[in-house]
Amino acid sequence: MELFVENINTYYGLSHILFDVSLQINQGEVVVLLGRNGAGKTTTMLSIMGINPPKSGKVMYRNKEITRRSPYKIARLGIGFVPEDRRIFPDLTVYGNLDVGRRPSKNKTPKWTLERIYQMFPILKDFSNRHGGTLSGGEQQMLTIARTLMGDPDFLLLDEPSEGLAPIIVKVLGDFIEVIKKEGMTVLLSEQNTKFALKHADRAYIVDNGSIKYEGSIADLEQNEEIKKRYLAV
Repeated sequence: MELFVENINTYYGLSHILFDVSLQINQGEVVVLLGRNGAGKTTTMLSIMGINPPKSGKVMYRNKEITRRSPYKIARLGIGFVPEDRRIFPDLTVYGNLDVGRRPSKNKTPKWTLERIYQMFPILKDFSNRHGGTLSGGEQQMLTIARTLMGDPDFLLLDEPSEGLAPIIVKVLGDFIEVIKKEGMTVLLSEQNTKFALKHADRAYIVDNGSIKYEGSIADLEQNEEIKKRYLAV
């Protein structure tokens, strides 16, 4: 098992946000965390990454407990996080943003090089000398993903990658997910775009009011109209 989250409870100050959330993700799976805005998807991601660690419960990555470890230590284990708010460096060029994300690979030959990044997202090569702050929202999203890949992760946390993007950019991101899926990278995807998520994921969890309400295969979820209507408004 690649990632095991067991009964985590996470707070913002005194506000209890996640209630005994548990997830299991196997190596090579693309698993989606679905739910309405404010349901607890992003908080789950931040809890796993150690940015807002849970007060109780356990997070295991490849049989190592990472609960409440520093985010940079978690990243060094091979987990890459693509945040919802992108957090690019607006005053750095595209190349500069990518170079910031670079770190020595655990392997002799990194899977993700600058050349491969440019093959996956050609527009970043075209705009390599532009400042990040001048890019469109979709271009910034590609840059954020690419910067994370420069750290050569084995496991990717993608938080709301398609939110607010034009359909053509959403397709580019979908194609990217299919590529890394074929290569065996493990992905936890947080999404409100149900159609996009169900197209690219293997399994789904639904979170509502900070609790897991559903777990199952994509095929099962697509047939479960009651669950979709109750928690996803589709």
